[in-house]
This record gives sequence, structure tokens and C-alpha cells, in this order.
Amino acid sequence: MTILDVQKMKALRVKNELSQEALALKANLSTHFIGKIERGSDNITLDSLQRIAEALEVNPTALLKSQLEVATNDFLWEDQIDKARKYQQCIYMMETFDTTELTIIYLNIKLVFDSKVGASKW
Repeated sequence: MTILDVQKMKALRVKNELSQEALALKANLSTHFIGKIERGSDNITLDSLQRIAEALEVNPTALLKSQLEVATNDFLWEDQIDKARKYQQCIYMMETFDTTELTIIYLNIKLVFDSKVGASKW
């Protein structure tokens, strides 16, 4: 799993009217590498992330998935997570996520719970 949001990267490239070739040239990277990054088939270094961000004229963090997206992906889709790890991930989320991210989590849990048992007392 990568923390790079390839959809955001591609959307910014298209918004700036850059082809993969033009972005590669502007970032001093290979076109092949940009293509692999956008397909999610290659990892990106911090240096490459910085170059791409500069070429797209954004802060590098604009190209990253949110903390919520990263943790949710790892938390929900990994097959064999033991109970202690799940508990630690919940604690981590509560300690590090901002109010907006915690509100989104809460509302999604409430939505699922309400759909299973009717209106909740939350």
C-alpha cells in the first residue's frame, strides 16, 4: 500500500494540462516512471514526490492520502489482524486523528449500526 494518492496526482496533472511526458520533463523524471506511479505499480521516493509536487506547483502533502484513508485501508482490508493489533489501531486513530476525521469515522459507524438495528441511541 502506498500513501501517495495517485488519483489526486493525475487530477492535478490533467488540471494543469500536462501530459505524463510534460510532467516527467518538468519534474526531471522519466515518462515511464510517471506512468508506473499513476498506475500504482511503483513506489515513490521523497525526492521524486518533491519533484512532482514542484512540477505541479503544490505542496507535497497535497499528493498524499489522508491519515484516515491510510489507516482505514490497512485496518479494514488486511485479512489476518489479531485482536490486539485492532485495538492498538483504534487507540492510534483516537489519539492522532483530528476532529473532522473522527467525526467521519463516528458517522460511518453510526450509519452501519443504524442500518442493522434501527435508530441508535448515539
